[in-house]
Amino acid sequence: MVLLALVGLLLSPLSAAQEPMAEPIYVYQRINVLVADHDNRMSLRVWADGTVEMRFPPYTPQAGHYRWTASAQERAELDAFFAAAGRHDPGLLETARAARGDAELVLVADADLVRFEQRGAGRARHALMIEAPDAWSRALPESTELAALAQTEGALLEWMRTRVIRAIR
Repeated sequence: MVLLALVGLLLSPLSAAQEPMAEPIYVYQRINVLVADHDNRMSLRVWADGTVEMRFPPYTPQAGHYRWTASAQERAELDAFFAAAGRHDPGLLETARAARGDAELVLVADADLVRFEQRGAGRARHALMIEAPDAWSRALPESTELAALAQTEGALLEWMRTRVIRAIR
């Protein structure tokens, strides 16, 4: 009898409270390639229901894991950040380097990796993985697209840090 009850529980569909969260609609990560550890990334994930999750590694001043439900204003701000990032082609860096031509070799050593991803909620999936746009925009100042992406990422990082300061208070 107990065995049948356990089998019934295992085979029953999950309730809404038990269902695993769907994939996030927005993902941002900055991966510090100079940290030889699995804990080398800052991240932001946003789900369609407004849940926001941020994580800062232990070596940053904001170290920790933060989770909350975004306000309507926060959602609008996040939508704007990811819309701005989504306007950039995944080949942006290669295009900017090719535009420089063969006249000058430009190299940014040990650049962090930056990832923006948008998916779900009726949107086409867009993924952008690029070496640190802030470093490359300084190395290739003629690329207005790299500068715009660096500005978007900088503003998003500032937004994230501001939320940590509010959470601590």
